[in-house]
Amino acid sequence: MAYYFGDWIREQREIRGLRQADLSELTGIKQSTISMWESKDIITPSIRNIWIITQTLGIPLSNVPWDYLDLKLNNEQSEDDRMGQRFRLYDLPRANSVKTFEGEVYRVVGSIGIEKESGEVRHITDLYYRAKTVVSQTKIVAKRKHAEEELKKINEPKRSRNRNQKVKVR
Repeated sequence: MAYYFGDWIREQREIRGLRQADLSELTGIKQSTISMWESKDIITPSIRNIWIITQTLGIPLSNVPWDYLDLKLNNEQSEDDRMGQRFRLYDLPRANSVKTFEGEVYRVVGSIGIEKESGEVRHITDLYYRAKTVVSQTKIVAKRKHAEEELKKINEPKRSRNRNQKVKVR
């Protein structure tokens, strides 16, 4: 029998005397998302959300029962993965640039990003979690509306905007 993330998070929340709404307020993760984990409507959390929860509750990542959580990391895939909707961290090195929620634009070179104006260098892992829009060969290939959402692939890539051009759909 699998030990789901929702079972573990409910256990951790209850040990600390927290309601779902309390955990939501502490972590910034929507209460509805926490509810869906616990009711197993969403089985696979993002690694980022696991990290946020463990950091907020003071749980070392080594204490997460990885071997017993059904995170669908083996041969099984989540519905988002099967449909090719989620843009993964390992997809990022193939991109040309990333625009962050802070408005910074980074040129992607292998496993690093170089900020266009300042020359600041960041590892792609850091950029992935800050990325609002991902561009590859002048086409937007992934985006998200809110920082807490997963990056989603764009089914029909749109051309990236130049300052005076409108977005064109191929």
